[in-house]
Amino acid sequence: EDPNLIENHVNIPVYATITHSKRQDEIFKALKSKEAKRAILATDKPDDLAIESLANLRRALHFGMMEVKNNCIMVVGPAPNVGKSFVCVNLATVLTSNDKKVLLIDGDLRRGHLHEYLGIPRNNGLSEFISGEIPIGEALHHTSVPGLTLIPTGTLPPNPAELLMHQRFTNCLSVLEPRYDHIIIDSPPILAVTDATIIGQMV
Repeated sequence: EDPNLIENHVNIPVYATITHSKRQDEIFKALKSKEAKRAILATDKPDDLAIESLANLRRALHFGMMEVKNNCIMVVGPAPNVGKSFVCVNLATVLTSNDKKVLLIDGDLRRGHLHEYLGIPRNNGLSEFISGEIPIGEALHHTSVPGLTLIPTGTLPPNPAELLMHQRFTNCLSVLEPRYDHIIIDSPPILAVTDATIIGQMV
């Protein structure tokens, strides 16, 4: 609960603390009940405290990423249902301000559901591209958020870790990186499966 504990014991800097949003609970519930087509807190209530926290994170990332090897950011958590997808969608939306181009990739090929937040079908996504079924252009889906593009999971495969290790995924990031200001990748829980470790080597 104390960011200083993380910084002192794990030696990892804490850039932001994101508060829980009751409004997000409401709009996601509406999405699940088919009363809404998307659930993006950053566009629904941009003055929410959680979004202000993400804006602080955006500013910290501006300086924190000055000397990194690429513009790819992986969002990861220890276990399911900790808010990774919420952070991915809303951080990506916040990052599109000032005419920035952001690519959001759903790399959770086991339970990923970023497409639900954005009101986009799951099909024709990352798994189809890596499998060689479609070119990368067909996996890129424009969203209702100006400047934000999504690559959904595609059909959930039986061998997600093997797919993510494929050279086509690495090549995909190399080709797309110069086209976007930021690439955000949502990954599976790091304590549950090896997928996040594979993605982590590329970001």
